[in-house]
Amino acid sequence: MHLWNVKQLATDFKNQSVTESQKMAYFLVTTVLWNLVIYMSDFSEEMSYKDPNAGYFELFLVVVIVIAGTLVTFKTNKKTGVDYIARVTALAIPIGIKFLVFLFAILAIFFGLDEYVWSYNVLDILYYDSFTVISAVVIEVFVFWRINIYLKYING
Repeated sequence: MHLWNVKQLATDFKNQSVTESQKMAYFLVTTVLWNLVIYMSDFSEEMSYKDPNAGYFELFLVVVIVIAGTLVTFKTNKKTGVDYIARVTALAIPIGIKFLVFLFAILAIFFGLDEYVWSYNVLDILYYDSFTVISAVVIEVFVFWRINIYLKYING
C-alpha cells in the first residue's frame, strides 16, 4: 500500500496491478480518515455535545463500525471478488435515501407530538448526547447491514 508515493500508486493502477483487496484497503483508510477529519473539525469549533467525551465516544464507535462494516461487506462480496467499491457506493445511495426519508418522517411525527400534544418538552428530557451518539451508530450499522444483504443477493 502506497501512502506517500502517489506516482507509484498511479503506475500500479495504470498497469492494473492493484488487487481488489488493496482497493478495499484504500477505500477503508480513506473512509476512516474522512470520518476523523469531519469529526475533528466539529470538535475544533463549538462542540454540539454537552459532554465533549460523547463526541469522542461517537467517533470511536463510528470508526469501529466503518472498519467492521467494510471488512464484513468485503468478505461477502469476495464470492465474486469484483467491483466492491462500485457496488458498495451504488448500493449506499438508495439505502441512504430510504433511511433518511424514514428518519425524517419519524422525526416529524416526534417533533409534532412534542410540540402540540405533550405538555412538556421531551427533547429536554432526552439526554441530547446519548440521542446523538445512538443515532449515528444506528445509521452506520443500518447502512452496512442493508449493503451486506444486497451483496449476498448479488452473489447468490
